[in-house]
Amino acid sequence: MQSTLRLPSLHQPAHSVVHQRFTLVEMLIAGGISAVMMALIANLAVHQIRISDNYYTTATLNRRFNIFSTLLRSEFKETCQLRVDSNPSSANCTPPAASDCGNLSTNVSSPANGSDLRLMIPVFNSATNTTTYPIVRYYTSGTELRRNGPAVNNDGSLSTALPPYTDQLLMNNVSAFVVEVTPDCSTAIFTLTLTVPGTTTTRTVPPFRHYIGKPAQL
Repeated sequence: MQSTLRLPSLHQPAHSVVHQRFTLVEMLIAGGISAVMMALIANLAVHQIRISDNYYTTATLNRRFNIFSTLLRSEFKETCQLRVDSNPSSANCTPPAASDCGNLSTNVSSPANGSDLRLMIPVFNSATNTTTYPIVRYYTSGTELRRNGPAVNNDGSLSTALPPYTDQLLMNNVSAFVVEVTPDCSTAIFTLTLTVPGTTTTRTVPPFRHYIGKPAQL
């Protein structure tokens, strides 16, 4: 009787599915890595927020300063006399016999500086064909920079019809406003320090100067 040759099966038995589970050590390591990553992401987010806040604050302060500087430049072009802490002694644009701002022979300003600037600006009234000489005053009240003087028309000229401004708010968060004038009363040098809103950080604008009848220079 012929025997039958049995060949081994080519099919291997199916592997049983093994359910793998994380060990406590692996879970602790994964948790630690996640915590570190979350901390890094949080720090990066805070850093980006601070950069955005600083950029916004700087842009806001620069915009406020530019508006103030533009107003000063416009009014200095029309100014005939200036003085610190009191009005010019002359009732019109005629220069006084002695300088209001110091001793010309010794080139010493008096007072050397102050925080209350007075400008005399001639304003022509075409309706009456007369010229008046109002005083424009820039001064601080607490942390606010204010202006007293004639109202400003839409074209930038000083009004002879509208009521004058009283305690007009120009800027807030002002921690220092110092004006130094030359002995001949022709030039005012400004130092302006602003406080960053919501902080105790201050930023001082580089000193800038205005000349009577001329634009500002840094």
